[in-house]
Amino acid sequence: MGWYKYTTSRVIDGETVAGVFLPAVIHNHLHYLTLIGVYKNSLIDCWGLCTFAEFLQKIETEWVVNTVPVGDTLGIHHFARFRIAEWHASGTMNDLVKNVRCAIDELNGRPTAQERVIHAMKAYREQETEEHFQTLRTAFEDMPSFYRIYTFGSRFERHHEIQKRLGLTPPPPETWPE
Repeated sequence: MGWYKYTTSRVIDGETVAGVFLPAVIHNHLHYLTLIGVYKNSLIDCWGLCTFAEFLQKIETEWVVNTVPVGDTLGIHHFARFRIAEWHASGTMNDLVKNVRCAIDELNGRPTAQERVIHAMKAYREQETEEHFQTLRTAFEDMPSFYRIYTFGSRFERHHEIQKRLGLTPPPPETWPE
């Protein structure tokens, strides 16, 4: 299906390893907006190649973040620096981790959480069993929150009964996309 549009690759021992770029912030004294590389072999380049486990450690030590405190500086290398007056992240750090996992799944030809939600939603709508609902819930929880809006339409206008069972409340109209 192709959820990840910004592609890259690395050549390792003469073999090309496919990858994608995801936005993140590196906190190296200052905060820097950057693209991290996520590769098919499960390595992540966040200003240095690391394994997925090492990536989780970099998140724990706040080397990789998704927020910049108000008043701090955000840099974009060789382009600009901004003083932050307001910051609203699209999702949590857990969502960034989920997004990296989904990218690795897609690069390896495995279904992403987004695709699992689509299939689970179809199965549940065809046959409303508890097993199908639990499969849907698990896939939905594995999906980064910023992709969830696409599950029920841009204004959460579809499948109200499923939203209710998942414990969701639609976002207020002023947050709806144009």
